[in-house]
Amino acid sequence: MQLQLNQQRFDRVSTQFFHHLNKKNYEDALKWAEIAGSCAWFAHPGFYMHQEIEEGLHSIGDKLASVNVNFSWCLPRNIRQGRKWLHILTAAYTTGGHTRLAERWMTSSSDDEVHSFILLDQDAEIPQWLITASKNTGGSYIVLPAEMGFMEKAKVVREIARDWADVVVLLTHPNNPLCSVAFGTNEGPPVIFMNHASVSFWYGAGVADVVLDMGIQDQKITISQRQIKNSMVLPLPINAPDLKHSLSQYKLNLGIDPRTVVMLTSAPGYKYLPYEHLNFQNTMIDILNRPQNKDVVLIVLGIDPSDVIWKNAVEKTNGRIRVMGLQKDVIPYYGASDFYLESFPFGSFTSSLEAAALGKPIVSSPMPISPYLVLGSINGKAENPISMESYVALVEGYIHDVRFRLNSGELQRRAVETTHIGVAWKEKLKDIIESGPQNHQVGFSAEKQNEYNEDITKLNEILSRIQPMQGNFNLLHGTLGKWLNK
Repeated sequence: MQLQLNQQRFDRVSTQFFHHLNKKNYEDALKWAEIAGSCAWFAHPGFYMHQEIEEGLHSIGDKLASVNVNFSWCLPRNIRQGRKWLHILTAAYTTGGHTRLAERWMTSSSDDEVHSFILLDQDAEIPQWLITASKNTGGSYIVLPAEMGFMEKAKVVREIARDWADVVVLLTHPNNPLCSVAFGTNEGPPVIFMNHASVSFWYGAGVADVVLDMGIQDQKITISQRQIKNSMVLPLPINAPDLKHSLSQYKLNLGIDPRTVVMLTSAPGYKYLPYEHLNFQNTMIDILNRPQNKDVVLIVLGIDPSDVIWKNAVEKTNGRIRVMGLQKDVIPYYGASDFYLESFPFGSFTSSLEAAALGKPIVSSPMPISPYLVLGSINGKAENPISMESYVALVEGYIHDVRFRLNSGELQRRAVETTHIGVAWKEKLKDIIESGPQNHQVGFSAEKQNEYNEDITKLNEILSRIQPMQGNFNLLHGTLGKWLNK
């Protein structure tokens, strides 16, 4: 069984962490902590945190005072007297994801606040829009040198946080142990962990004064599986830029007849990989090849056009599926769409909410294999269809009933606007900050972890089975190679 194999792999690797920890070889211990975290992230082991490893990381944090480091840094002080936010990322990416989350947080902040960020392990282009978002608040950023060791980086992060920040926000990769070391003692500003990988294992539960979950389903996993001290729900912040052109003009700009109905979907490739009864590509082929749907096209963002599965779907629909790859500017495609299809078997929450924020109604995915893998309820969005037949009927309702489409889009737009955008989102964040801890405390919940939960047990099995198909084992091999080649 794949889940057992994943657990055994994690156990073998984590043994190396404890071996080097006991020998006081802290750099090597942290190397193996990252490898263990990679094993758990890329090959789900059936748990979402590891308290013994985290406590070991905290103990390494006690040794940072003796670490000598020579690193000069400079972040602007806030003359407006608002909070200084320090966002910490392992790396920032131009394609979005958690990097866009950091940017949205900065652009949604109050006028008197300053936002700066640290990149722990940046090896690619830094998105200019992230830099701009920070500088527009009066902040700046720091990139830690690649040649720095784990202990040096942790010492620098701790010093910057204590000297500059009022609040720390962790948006680190799930396998990165550095912040569990840097914030492993009871001093400094409160640490907020933004749970941007809700169905993954991650480090940081013990140093998080508050875990911010982006929905109730995320929070259920956090509370029952991660031994955290405090969880609050903060909806995903969404930017909804004004559409500058009409629907018809956006279609014309893409070379599409304005009378054509345009469906849109956007997600990484693995979220569309067929699983059991759920085959996104075949379902779309069926819908598009029905005679009544001859004036319909599907635009797919985030997928490599050379992907064999998608190339086959394009051919079988005579090119009415248009696979556009990664796009830095997605607005032309959202602007040209009539409605949005949630990816399945894995939902893509950010892309879906962005569509709804622009008045493009979301069509819920069918027959979810787990409630944790699909977008929750939104006013105006239909429940997840219970069969493929009812799903196809729902999609065709959006294709052919313009009034239904527009009414649904407006209801969803209002629902997202009152939760995820602007003043509404700022008020939610303000409530969290005012009710949250004002000082940093390390530790775990004293309550016993929920050892059996039928939904979580099923989710564990799904994740362990689907991850090999996602290519995550290749990512794990890359992480191992990085260290073994040093």
